Amino acid sequence: MLCDHLYGELECACLATAGSPVWQIGWGERRVESRPAIPALTGLRFVAALTVVISHSVTFLLPFPGGAMPRWQLYLHAIGGIGMPLFFVLSGFVIHYNYSTPISQDGAPGIVNFFVARFARLYPLFIVCLAFDLVFKYCYEQLPASTGQALPYYLSLTQSWVFAPSADGLLIFRFGPMPQVSWSISTEWFFYLLYPAICPLLSRLATPLAIRWAIAALFLAAALVIGALGLMAADINSAAREYFGPIAVENLGFFVWLMYFSPYLRIFEFLLGCLCAALYMRVAGKPVRAAHQRLASFAMITATILALLLVWFFYVPPQNLVGVRIDPDSLPALARVVMAFASCFGFAPLIGIVIFCAARYRNPIVAALSSPLLVLCGEASYSLYLLHLTVIYAFRFTVSPIVSPAVGIANAMMWGFTLLCTIGLSLVTWRLIEVPARRWLRRTLLLRKSAPAPQAAE
Repeated sequence: MLCDHLYGELECACLATAGSPVWQIGWGERRVESRPAIPALTGLRFVAALTVVISHSVTFLLPFPGGAMPRWQLYLHAIGGIGMPLFFVLSGFVIHYNYSTPISQDGAPGIVNFFVARFARLYPLFIVCLAFDLVFKYCYEQLPASTGQALPYYLSLTQSWVFAPSADGLLIFRFGPMPQVSWSISTEWFFYLLYPAICPLLSRLATPLAIRWAIAALFLAAALVIGALGLMAADINSAAREYFGPIAVENLGFFVWLMYFSPYLRIFEFLLGCLCAALYMRVAGKPVRAAHQRLASFAMITATILALLLVWFFYVPPQNLVGVRIDPDSLPALARVVMAFASCFGFAPLIGIVIFCAARYRNPIVAALSSPLLVLCGEASYSLYLLHLTVIYAFRFTVSPIVSPAVGIANAMMWGFTLLCTIGLSLVTWRLIEVPARRWLRRTLLLRKSAPAPQAAE
């Protein structure tokens, strides 16, 4: 649960590595100027995906006898808890940075092109992964009995929008490893459907001060809503148990779905990213003082350290307040609130600081995130997210429980090899499936008057 994520598209979302979309509208000649590239955000996207891969792989490829997990392994398993909020906040930043002007200036044609671009970004690889899983399981006669019920949700990317239990489990876990992690893509799709309505409201924030007040209001609203739901966790579980039956409170039940998987509370993270992008665009043309550069470096390092400490506090026993198998009735009120923020928005303020500083300022951290290798891997992070569990499962039987240092070294070598194979495969599928399919769909579906206008890379 901690890391499936990703994008949340881990995006997940497209990142502005070469600027925003440029198009000719079918009934108008207005062209939208390309925005400057922000390669550090693409590098951050790879970091988000990598946290999820590490989280999912460390338990399979570094096993201990009897399933015991030392604290360091529990921590690495929990590190993916940063990945999902990083994806969603990053998604909001990139979407608003790339598409606010086309949607605001071009109206309906801009909105159509926005959805075409998003569909072309997400759907081709997703449908390939879903088809692979269905054919693979069909050949082994392992298709769940509820395939017919679940398939329309997956094909429409709405599987995370509803809590739909059955004998085969929850809707978001109805198929194999690749479709299972696609819950975050479904959540992202919900954000995209709302964004054309959100964009005009954000465009009214004309000054940096107004945007800062909007961010403060968002923090307050998120704190009140998520905190109140945390306090009512036991009542929510009780009502869900009466309506859905025992499955609503077993393992990943209704409350965890509501707080972690569904889009209805994750929208706060996406909105924070949009507001960070709005603030960045308002101040991007202003000169940056040396003192501000130093302050930004300090803020990025501090926010990162605090986020890593929160991982320990939220997810590593004896606290373990993520709420996966904890009965809210057994927790005091404050612990229920912390449990709620561990599932949603708890990392978002710190992540917002990191993203804004990575976009606005220059320092060694930003330079590292902007390196060509990390940017390339960031471009392939969507493939990395969708494919990583399948590769991990293929290698999980090549290791043995760690009963000696020698076995631990051998397993660590296989773990590293698996990570490299996963990243390598993602680069291949990105180049052979994602890029050609995206170009073809945009060339075919984008609204334009005559010859295709140059399309900026995402």
